[in-house]
Amino acid sequence: MVRLLSFLIAVMLSAAALSACSGRMQQRADGQSAETPANSEAAQIDGQEYPGPADNQLTVQIESMEDEGSVFEYVVVTGLPEARIAESNYEGVDTAPDLLNQELETFFTWPMFSMDYPEDGKTVTVTAKYAVVGKYLSVRAYDTEYAENAAHPVSGLRSHTRDLETGEYAGWLLDFIDVDAGLAEAVTSGKFVQVYPETPIDGAAEELAAQLNNSEEIYEIAGNFYLTETGVGIYITGRTHAEGYYWAFEAPYDAIRPILSEKLLSAIE
Repeated sequence: MVRLLSFLIAVMLSAAALSACSGRMQQRADGQSAETPANSEAAQIDGQEYPGPADNQLTVQIESMEDEGSVFEYVVVTGLPEARIAESNYEGVDTAPDLLNQELETFFTWPMFSMDYPEDGKTVTVTAKYAVVGKYLSVRAYDTEYAENAAHPVSGLRSHTRDLETGEYAGWLLDFIDVDAGLAEAVTSGKFVQVYPETPIDGAAEELAAQLNNSEEIYEIAGNFYLTETGVGIYITGRTHAEGYYWAFEAPYDAIRPILSEKLLSAIE
């Protein structure tokens, strides 16, 4: 629980830090956005009618920033209605699309606000992926940190799901899956398949299930999930570099339909 509270506080602080740091971040040299359908399970919707409120033309693309040798990819959304919002933590941000894009940029550039960046000879590469599921945009940041004289880079996975209509955070794992309806059993029974690392890790599924069954640990990993066009992903921290810094599992929606919340079922149906 302490780690969860610390993460939430850090995210709030990062919003303020972003505006202070944005002046030294550079976009790609050609000034163009980097449209990379390969990074998305939802590439087929680019430029097509958004499967939500009528007449919306949703476009999702990947852009990038460079800062002191580090490269940060981030997701940008256009084509949404300019719905006004009551309040925002960002100066000059008063519409849902603006809030959405500001929060996405903050999320993907989060390593920039770590205590030791860019000191200690460290650089970071952040690779972005995304999926649109109904009215939700689910994004992932694959972080790779390089340090001078280190034997190997350090990798990590972060995720974030937002409501395209409001720009707000869409919720935790427990908002999309009924954990008490058999999520841990779905993991141990093989409905969730390990997708990273590619080599199966002995005991990884059991470790994930144990955390899902623990009333305290479930809240610590409540943000460790993502949606794809075809299913749900969950991940936890790995044990060693050799076994992977994180372990990710995915399950098709159809395989776990009985434990999906009404919120998620309405998005995929």
